Amino acid sequence: MNPKITIRKAVPDDARGVLEVIRETWLTTYPNPDLGITRGDIKYSFKDSLEPSEIDKMSARIASTLPTECRLVAECGGDIVGIATMVRHHDHNELRAMYVLEGYQGQGVGHSLWQIAKDFADPHLGIIVRVATYTSAVDFYKKLGFIDTGNRYDGEVMRNGTTMPEMELVYG
Repeated sequence: MNPKITIRKAVPDDARGVLEVIRETWLTTYPNPDLGITRGDIKYSFKDSLEPSEIDKMSARIASTLPTECRLVAECGGDIVGIATMVRHHDHNELRAMYVLEGYQGQGVGHSLWQIAKDFADPHLGIIVRVATYTSAVDFYKKLGFIDTGNRYDGEVMRNGTTMPEMELVYG
């Protein structure tokens, strides 16, 4: 991993950076013309994401993180370059989100976020993640040891009505 990158728990002041990482990774990861998911659709989905009211909502979400949740950020030079959220449920763990800016992928950031998130999870329960079926994230999670459960879902609905296809992977 890049030695300038640190992984730490998110704090409310990270809200804007967290939202920027989510927006930018969606713009680089999810457009797929074959499925009818355009960059314009993604931009539309995030058109208000950096408005002060949305930043305030994310700040409040981070501030009210429950003991069963772990929100992490990867930081480089004061900028947030990756995020992860793990949630412990009564019957499973859920890796709810893991995003790394494209320019920092392949440098161990995702792996470092995963190691800390995994350590937070209940070791007696499996970890489930849902991922768009057509993205490189599928291979990333498989390299971490996740396996395909065979479960498929309709994910995010774009403004044109196209649904993002998702699959479930499980670890442990």
